[in-house]
Amino acid sequence: TLTVSMSATATGKTIDDALAKANKTQNAVLFALKNSGIDAKDIQTSSMSIQPNYSNKGLPSGYVVYEGITVKIHGLGKAGSILSAAVAAGGDNVRVDNVYVAIDDTDPLKGQARASAVADAKQRADQYAAAAGVKVGAVQTITESVASSAYPYAVAQAYDARSAAGSVPIQAGTQDVVVTV
Repeated sequence: TLTVSMSATATGKTIDDALAKANKTQNAVLFALKNSGIDAKDIQTSSMSIQPNYSNKGLPSGYVVYEGITVKIHGLGKAGSILSAAVAAGGDNVRVDNVYVAIDDTDPLKGQARASAVADAKQRADQYAAAAGVKVGAVQTITESVASSAYPYAVAQAYDARSAAGSVPIQAGTQDVVVTV
């Protein structure tokens, strides 16, 4: 799953003007996402901000509106084209703020990691017992610690919609599901 945080931004002389422009941009992005097959349950409003804008001389010059959403795209094979379509729909007023890749269902991987961790613990126990001249008995306790490396990371530079040509290349890389026994 690719999770994307993106925002529509707009400026205007009045709050109403800036808000109307941001709403228009965000609605175009939402339409493109839904038209690309993204379920409504995978789109969530994540932020909203209205701030005064100032000129170089420090005088009020209008307002800027940010409307943020978080989108989950299931299936990395289509994630690049979906992201490109959403950015193209919003035009110059869209920013991609963060992306991260995560495994949807780690339960099977955790099961495999648990089996490997127990086998490793048994092998180590046998080695300790052999070195001490004793035999390993029955398991007394098992303590588990599960860690995952799927953490969000900030995009080094905001994605500029003007450079959106074709499908955004999405690379899954690797992730570790770790169980320590």
